[in-house]
Amino acid sequence: MAHDPLSAPGLAGLRRLRAELAALPPDAPAPARAALAESIAAALLATHPLPQPTLPWRWRLGLVGAVLSVGLLGYAWKGSMAGWHPAPPPNPAEAMVQRLADRIAAAPDSAQPAEWAMLGRSLTVLGRQAEAIAAYRQALARLGKAAAPEAAGWRVDLADLLGSAKSGSLAGEPAELVAQALAQDDRHPKALALAGAAAWQAGEHEQARRYWRRLLEVTPADEPLRRIAEQGLAQP
Repeated sequence: MAHDPLSAPGLAGLRRLRAELAALPPDAPAPARAALAESIAAALLATHPLPQPTLPWRWRLGLVGAVLSVGLLGYAWKGSMAGWHPAPPPNPAEAMVQRLADRIAAAPDSAQPAEWAMLGRSLTVLGRQAEAIAAYRQALARLGKAAAPEAAGWRVDLADLLGSAKSGSLAGEPAELVAQALAQDDRHPKALALAGAAAWQAGEHEQARRYWRRLLEVTPADEPLRRIAEQGLAQP
Protein backbone atom coordinates (compact mmCIF):
# COMPACT_ATOMS: atom_id res chain seq x y z
CA MET A 1 0.00 0.00 0.00
CA ALA A 2 3.01 2.33 0.22
CA HIS A 3 2.67 3.00 -3.53
CA ASP A 4 -0.85 4.41 -3.37
CA PRO A 5 -2.12 7.88 -2.40
CA LEU A 6 -2.64 6.76 1.17
CA SER A 7 1.05 6.83 1.86
CA ALA A 8 2.59 8.88 -0.95
CA PRO A 9 4.10 12.17 0.26
CA GLY A 10 1.98 15.00 -1.11
CA LEU A 11 -0.17 17.99 -0.33
CA ALA A 12 -2.25 16.29 2.36
CA GLY A 13 0.82 15.00 4.20
CA LEU A 14 2.50 18.39 4.13
CA ARG A 15 -0.68 20.04 5.37
CA ARG A 16 -0.73 17.69 8.35
CA LEU A 17 2.91 18.42 9.12
CA ARG A 18 2.36 22.17 8.93
CA ALA A 19 -0.74 21.85 11.12
CA GLU A 20 1.30 19.95 13.74
CA LEU A 21 3.93 22.69 13.69
CA ALA A 22 1.30 25.41 14.07
CA ALA A 23 -0.37 23.49 16.91
CA LEU A 24 2.77 23.30 19.04
CA PRO A 25 2.33 25.35 22.22
CA PRO A 26 4.56 28.41 22.70
CA ASP A 27 6.51 26.60 25.43
CA ALA A 28 7.12 23.49 23.34
CA PRO A 29 10.72 22.21 23.61
CA ALA A 30 12.98 23.65 20.96
CA PRO A 31 14.15 20.18 19.82
CA ALA A 32 10.55 19.15 19.09
CA ARG A 33 9.93 22.29 17.03
CA ALA A 34 13.21 21.87 15.16
CA ALA A 35 12.54 18.20 14.50
CA LEU A 36 9.12 18.93 13.02
CA ALA A 37 10.60 21.63 10.83
CA GLU A 38 13.21 19.15 9.61
CA SER A 39 10.47 16.61 8.92
CA ILE A 40 8.63 19.12 6.74
CA ALA A 41 11.84 19.98 4.92
CA ALA A 42 12.63 16.31 4.37
CA ALA A 43 9.18 15.68 2.91
CA LEU A 44 9.60 18.58 0.53
CA LEU A 45 13.14 17.72 -0.49
CA ALA A 46 12.30 14.06 -1.10
CA THR A 47 10.05 15.05 -3.99
CA HIS A 48 11.53 18.47 -4.84
CA PRO A 49 15.33 18.23 -4.50
CA LEU A 50 17.13 21.51 -4.12
CA PRO A 51 19.36 22.59 -6.99
CA GLN A 52 23.07 22.43 -6.40
CA PRO A 53 24.32 25.66 -4.78
CA THR A 54 26.14 28.16 -6.95
CA LEU A 55 29.72 28.54 -5.74
CA PRO A 56 32.00 31.55 -6.23
CA TRP A 57 33.82 31.32 -9.55
CA ARG A 58 37.24 30.74 -7.92
CA TRP A 59 35.84 27.78 -5.98
CA ARG A 60 34.22 26.40 -9.11
CA LEU A 61 37.51 26.56 -11.00
CA GLY A 62 39.36 24.87 -8.16
CA LEU A 63 36.81 22.10 -7.84
CA VAL A 64 36.66 21.52 -11.58
CA GLY A 65 40.45 21.31 -11.69
CA ALA A 66 40.57 18.80 -8.85
CA VAL A 67 37.85 16.61 -10.33
CA LEU A 68 39.36 16.70 -13.80
CA SER A 69 42.79 15.75 -12.46
CA VAL A 70 41.34 12.67 -10.74
CA GLY A 71 39.28 11.69 -13.77
CA LEU A 72 42.09 12.22 -16.23
CA LEU A 73 44.51 10.22 -14.06
CA GLY A 74 42.14 7.30 -14.40
CA TYR A 75 41.96 7.91 -18.13
CA ALA A 76 45.73 7.96 -18.45
CA TRP A 77 46.05 4.75 -16.41
CA LYS A 78 43.42 2.76 -18.29
CA GLY A 79 43.60 4.44 -21.68
CA SER A 80 39.86 5.23 -21.59
CA MET A 81 37.31 7.36 -19.77
CA ALA A 82 36.56 4.51 -17.35
CA GLY A 83 38.18 6.54 -14.59
CA TRP A 84 35.60 9.31 -14.97
CA HIS A 85 33.09 8.50 -12.22
CA PRO A 86 32.05 11.68 -10.41
CA ALA A 87 30.37 10.92 -7.10
CA PRO A 88 26.63 11.68 -6.92
CA PRO A 89 25.69 14.67 -4.75
CA PRO A 90 24.49 13.85 -1.22
CA ASN A 91 20.74 13.74 -0.61
CA PRO A 92 19.90 16.71 1.66
CA ALA A 93 16.69 15.05 2.85
CA GLU A 94 18.59 11.95 3.95
CA ALA A 95 21.08 14.13 5.81
CA MET A 96 18.38 16.01 7.70
CA VAL A 97 16.52 12.87 8.69
CA GLN A 98 19.78 11.31 9.85
CA ARG A 99 20.45 14.32 12.06
CA LEU A 100 16.99 13.90 13.60
CA ALA A 101 17.61 10.17 14.14
CA ASP A 102 21.02 10.83 15.68
CA ARG A 103 19.60 13.42 18.05
CA ILE A 104 16.90 11.03 19.27
CA ALA A 105 19.35 8.12 19.51
CA ALA A 106 21.64 10.22 21.69
CA ALA A 107 18.91 10.53 24.35
CA PRO A 108 16.07 8.12 23.49
CA ASP A 109 14.52 8.17 26.95
CA SER A 110 14.09 11.94 26.87
CA ALA A 111 12.62 12.04 23.35
CA GLN A 112 8.92 12.85 23.34
CA PRO A 113 6.36 10.61 21.56
CA ALA A 114 5.81 13.35 18.99
CA GLU A 115 9.53 13.36 18.15
CA TRP A 116 9.49 9.60 17.55
CA ALA A 117 6.43 10.02 15.34
CA MET A 118 8.16 12.81 13.38
CA LEU A 119 11.07 10.47 12.81
CA GLY A 120 8.68 7.74 11.68
CA ARG A 121 7.02 10.06 9.18
CA SER A 122 10.34 11.33 7.86
CA LEU A 123 11.66 7.79 7.39
CA THR A 124 8.45 6.86 5.59
CA VAL A 125 9.00 9.74 3.16
CA LEU A 126 12.45 8.33 2.43
CA GLY A 127 11.10 4.80 1.91
CA ARG A 128 12.84 3.33 4.97
CA GLN A 129 9.82 1.32 6.09
CA ALA A 130 11.33 -0.98 8.69
CA GLU A 131 12.92 1.94 10.54
CA ALA A 132 9.72 3.96 10.26
CA ILE A 133 7.72 1.11 11.82
CA ALA A 134 10.15 0.95 14.74
CA ALA A 135 9.91 4.71 15.26
CA TYR A 136 6.10 4.71 15.28
CA ARG A 137 6.09 1.82 17.74
CA GLN A 138 8.34 3.85 20.03
CA ALA A 139 5.98 6.83 19.74
CA LEU A 140 2.92 4.79 20.73
CA ALA A 141 4.73 2.86 23.47
CA ARG A 142 5.96 6.08 25.08
CA LEU A 143 2.54 7.63 24.76
CA GLY A 144 1.02 4.85 26.86
CA LYS A 145 -2.59 5.60 27.85
CA ALA A 146 -2.17 9.34 27.55
CA ALA A 147 -4.58 11.00 25.16
CA ALA A 148 -2.84 12.86 22.34
CA PRO A 149 -4.98 14.21 19.48
CA GLU A 150 -2.32 13.33 16.92
CA ALA A 151 -2.02 9.71 18.10
CA ALA A 152 -4.86 8.64 15.81
CA GLY A 153 -2.71 9.64 12.86
CA TRP A 154 0.29 7.79 14.25
CA ARG A 155 -1.74 4.59 14.56
CA VAL A 156 -3.06 4.92 11.04
CA ASP A 157 0.39 5.59 9.60
CA LEU A 158 1.76 2.55 11.42
CA ALA A 159 -1.14 0.44 10.14
CA ASP A 160 -0.39 1.59 6.60
CA LEU A 161 3.28 0.66 6.94
CA LEU A 162 2.49 -2.74 8.44
CA GLY A 163 -0.02 -3.43 5.67
CA SER A 164 2.56 -2.50 3.07
CA ALA A 165 5.04 -4.91 4.70
CA LYS A 166 2.40 -7.66 4.34
CA SER A 167 1.81 -7.07 0.63
CA GLY A 168 -1.16 -4.82 1.31
CA SER A 169 -2.99 -7.02 3.80
CA LEU A 170 -4.60 -5.11 6.66
CA ALA A 171 -5.69 -8.19 8.60
CA GLY A 172 -4.60 -8.45 12.22
CA GLU A 173 -2.61 -5.66 13.83
CA PRO A 174 -3.13 -3.09 11.04
CA ALA A 175 -6.91 -3.42 11.29
CA GLU A 176 -6.71 -3.19 15.09
CA LEU A 177 -4.68 0.01 14.87
CA VAL A 178 -7.19 1.51 12.45
CA ALA A 179 -10.05 0.62 14.81
CA GLN A 180 -8.19 2.29 17.69
CA ALA A 181 -7.66 5.39 15.58
CA LEU A 182 -11.36 5.60 14.69
CA ALA A 183 -12.30 5.15 18.34
CA GLN A 184 -10.24 8.26 19.02
CA ASP A 185 -11.29 10.23 15.94
CA ASP A 186 -14.21 8.90 13.91
CA ARG A 187 -13.68 11.57 11.24
CA HIS A 188 -10.03 10.77 10.51
CA PRO A 189 -9.85 10.55 6.68
CA LYS A 190 -7.03 8.06 6.37
CA ALA A 191 -8.48 5.88 9.15
CA LEU A 192 -11.81 5.76 7.31
CA ALA A 193 -10.06 4.94 4.03
CA LEU A 194 -8.05 2.11 5.57
CA ALA A 195 -11.04 0.84 7.57
CA GLY A 196 -12.93 0.52 4.32
CA ALA A 197 -10.03 -1.31 2.70
CA ALA A 198 -9.69 -3.68 5.68
CA ALA A 199 -13.42 -4.45 5.68
CA TRP A 200 -13.40 -5.07 1.93
CA GLN A 201 -10.46 -7.45 2.26
CA ALA A 202 -12.38 -9.32 4.98
CA GLY A 203 -15.36 -9.74 2.66
CA GLU A 204 -17.48 -7.20 4.59
CA HIS A 205 -18.33 -5.16 1.54
CA GLU A 206 -21.31 -3.25 2.91
CA GLN A 207 -19.31 -2.23 5.99
CA ALA A 208 -16.52 -1.08 3.70
CA ARG A 209 -18.98 1.07 1.76
CA ARG A 210 -20.21 2.65 4.99
CA TYR A 211 -16.68 3.68 5.90
CA TRP A 212 -16.08 5.14 2.44
CA ARG A 213 -19.39 7.02 2.41
CA ARG A 214 -18.46 8.45 5.80
CA LEU A 215 -15.12 9.56 4.36
CA LEU A 216 -16.92 11.45 1.59
CA GLU A 217 -19.24 13.06 4.13
CA VAL A 218 -16.55 14.46 6.40
CA THR A 219 -13.88 15.59 3.93
CA PRO A 220 -13.69 18.66 1.66
CA ALA A 221 -13.78 18.30 -2.09
CA ASP A 222 -10.01 18.72 -2.43
CA GLU A 223 -9.11 15.90 -0.01
CA PRO A 224 -6.91 13.43 -2.00
CA LEU A 225 -8.22 10.43 -0.05
CA ARG A 226 -11.71 10.96 -1.50
CA ARG A 227 -10.48 9.23 -4.65
CA ILE A 228 -9.87 6.05 -2.64
CA ALA A 229 -13.46 6.13 -1.37
CA GLU A 230 -14.87 6.87 -4.81
CA GLN A 231 -12.94 4.01 -6.39
CA GLY A 232 -14.00 1.67 -3.61
CA LEU A 233 -17.67 2.61 -3.94
CA ALA A 234 -17.47 2.04 -7.70
CA GLN A 235 -16.58 -1.62 -7.18
CA PRO A 236 -19.47 -4.06 -7.75
